[in-house]
Parts: sequence; C-alpha cells; structure tokens
Amino acid sequence: MLFFRGDTDKLRDDCSFLKNQHASVTKTPVWIVGAGPSFTKEQADLIKSSGVMVCCMNFSGRGKDGDPPLIWPHIWTAFDPSPRFLGSIFLDHKVQKFVLGGRFMDLIPGTGTKICEAPNLYCVDTEFRPYSRFIDPNATKQIGCRDTFCLTITILYSLGFRKLYCAGTEMAIRLSEAQVELCKKHKIEFLDEDCTTFNFTNDKRNVERCDLLPNLVKQLIANKMAGNRTDVSKMMSEVEREKQYSFCETKSFQAAVVTDEHYWRIVQYLRLSRKNMSLNGLEIISCTEKSRLNAFFPYENASDVAGQMIYDSIDPATEETKGRYSNVQDPDAGLPYHRDFPSHEWNVIKENEERKRKGVCPECISKPKPIPAPVEQEIDIQDQAGQKRADIIKRFKELEGQPEIEGGVIINEKG
Repeated sequence: MLFFRGDTDKLRDDCSFLKNQHASVTKTPVWIVGAGPSFTKEQADLIKSSGVMVCCMNFSGRGKDGDPPLIWPHIWTAFDPSPRFLGSIFLDHKVQKFVLGGRFMDLIPGTGTKICEAPNLYCVDTEFRPYSRFIDPNATKQIGCRDTFCLTITILYSLGFRKLYCAGTEMAIRLSEAQVELCKKHKIEFLDEDCTTFNFTNDKRNVERCDLLPNLVKQLIANKMAGNRTDVSKMMSEVEREKQYSFCETKSFQAAVVTDEHYWRIVQYLRLSRKNMSLNGLEIISCTEKSRLNAFFPYENASDVAGQMIYDSIDPATEETKGRYSNVQDPDAGLPYHRDFPSHEWNVIKENEERKRKGVCPECISKPKPIPAPVEQEIDIQDQAGQKRADIIKRFKELEGQPEIEGGVIINEKG
C-alpha cells in the first residue's frame, strides 16, 4: 500500500487513492521548508504570499520558543521518532501528515492518544532502492534512506507534485565567525567564506578543497589543535557556536559533525538520482542561497519564485462576482476553438479497461474460444417404427464409404 491509515487493532486501511491527488495539466509546485538557520520570518512571509502549498519536515517552520511558528504547513512529514515532536502538529486536522508505518501505535506526545487516531494522518512503508529507481511511479512503498528530506521528496511525488522549491535547506552545518578564526589560528585556510571551503594542505600549488566538518576535525587534530575529537569539540564549543536550526535547539559539536556528513551524503544521493528524476518529470529547485544543493540543482531567489507563482495563478482579489448569477457567460469565452472527441479505437480501449477493472485479462478475452466437438446423441427407441428407423440409419452408415449402389439409398420421412 502506497499510503494507509492504521487503527488501534493494528489493522491497515488502504489509502492509495491519495496518489496523484495534486497532479494537473502543468507541473504542480510545492514548497519544501527545511529547518536551516537561513529560514526567517521574511522568507516565510514570501512563501505565504505565493499561494502555493507548503510542506514542512520535522520541526521546520517553527520559530523561537515563545514566538508563533514562522509558517504552518499544509503537509507535514517526519522520519524521526515520534516522542521528539510536539502534540499540536499531530492533532491539527488541517495539516495532512505522513509518518512511518511502524510508528502509528506510538503515543502523541503529551496525550493519551495514539498517532493512528490523529486526524488527517497517513502512514507509509519504506524500501531501499537504487539511484535508477529513486522515483518509481509504480512503487507501493516510499524511498528508504534514513532521511526525512528524501522521504518527503518521494511522498510529494506520489501525491502529484512535480516542482519542489526548497527553502531553509542548507544541507550543511556552517561554522560561526569565531570558529572560523579559531581554525585559522591552527593553519586552516578558508578559500570560500560563503561555502566554508577549507584548504588542508595550505599549499597554493596543490589545493585540497573540502567542506566536510569530519575532515576539518581530522585536520585540526593533525595540526595539533587537540589530541582527539572530543577535545576539538570542546574547544569549538567554547567560542560562539554555529547556527544549526531556525528554531531553539542546538546539538553538541560532535553531533553537528555527524549531521553535516549525513547532509553531505544525502546531497550526493540526490545528485546521483538526477537522471531518474528527469525521466519521471520531477524538478528540484533550491531557494536557499548557501546550500550544498546549489552545486547540482538550479538555484532561484525565493522572492522571484514567489512573485512568479502569484503571476502564474489566478489571484482571487482580481476576480469579480458581480453579474455571475444574472449574466452567465460561456466558460470557454475568449479561448481558442476546441472540441472534445474520443481517442482512436476508443471502444476497444474502453472494453479492455473495464475488463481490467473487473480483474479479467484482456489478452485472455481476445483469444478465440475453442469450438467443442460434436456429441453424437443416442436415439431413444420406444416402439417398432423407431426400431426399424434405427436399423435403416445403421445400415446407411455402414454403406458410407462403400462403392455406390445402383439406384442409391433413399430414406423417406417414414424411414
């Protein structure tokens, strides 16, 4: 089942009807909002003004504690364990929610309600797939690569969205200015401040570029900043910390290093799946200025994108209701001439489609039915006349194939 709802009996109701619910004649857009520190109230307001649906992941869209959310989603996805999250998102019936199938018996945090009892909540199962099947229109499960972003992409594709605009998705942990200065003191040269790319060899003739925090830590240890990763983490934590999220949460520096490597791997995963995305009509557009995605996917400014979305859609503020009841117009007024007609061999196609819906194989139906062999019936003889007639017929059959008898043999109605 592509989507399903669970119940407290641990049974599953198939909800695959959600497939392609948002598909249209053009590629339906949607915003994917990440929890990167670049996501601000100004960017949230731009996205709201675009009139396009918003999908948030985990805690993305949340602001600082005590402040209202920067943006509240239409769709919400989560890969992480349920106890991490807050009850409000689960209980909001206006938000369509998607969680892993193995979690539907979890409790909604702070309540005695099971997740499967939450309104407008659906579950998905996952499977590992190669890059060539990252998007699989015929799949009955979502992609499984232990990441919410990839899971969100395949869920949105299954729902019918084809243009995914990503905001707040740095896909990287960026060092603070104080941490950069600390690294410079230990002979780490920063080649590009925007992308925090490091030069480990410090040799202009042989520049080794990298932006992975695990590699930075290794080099700091090699440059005698500290003797091990724990000590490096402690020193990096004593200065101004790196910004990790748009909401109030900060991991330890060691955990941030692991997260940075995970982000990097996911970007490579998506890079190697680009041909598959292209073949299946999926577009990923980065709207995050300093994102690892920008090296492999097109980047567009969020302000420009939001403005174009408003232009492409019909703004309700520009429509007039006056006269719609009293002066009804043809819906195709002003449009080029068009007329509907059935496709070629529609009757045959329609018959085959109906048979498929009934579970009958069209190929089996098209095969000619075998003609049964004729069955000889025994003659029911009830009287002497019948017996005489039967004897004559028997004699006639015996003469068949024999040389022709002069005068021939004639059997009249009386036998």
